Amino acid sequence: MTPLKHKKILTIALIASVGIFFAINAKKQMNKIENNYETVKGDPLKARIYTLDNGLKVYLTSYADAPRVQTNIAVRAGSKNDPADA
Repeated sequence: MTPLKHKKILTIALIASVGIFFAINAKKQMNKIENNYETVKGDPLKARIYTLDNGLKVYLTSYADAPRVQTNIAVRAGSKNDPADA
């Protein structure tokens, strides 16, 4: 085997190894995210409630018959929610 062919084989093996590593890591991250949610018993929409690191709650519901995305953002902001010493 010539050194050039040997180098090509090593390069391909390295690229494949890196790809497999990233695929496994992505799967682990996805499992971590998928298992980190709350539900409400008796909810007909079966919403998943995720809490982000900054405290923001994300409600996720799936509708198989309506392929669209809708977002609503409600925040506690304004003078009513300011601390008393502000």
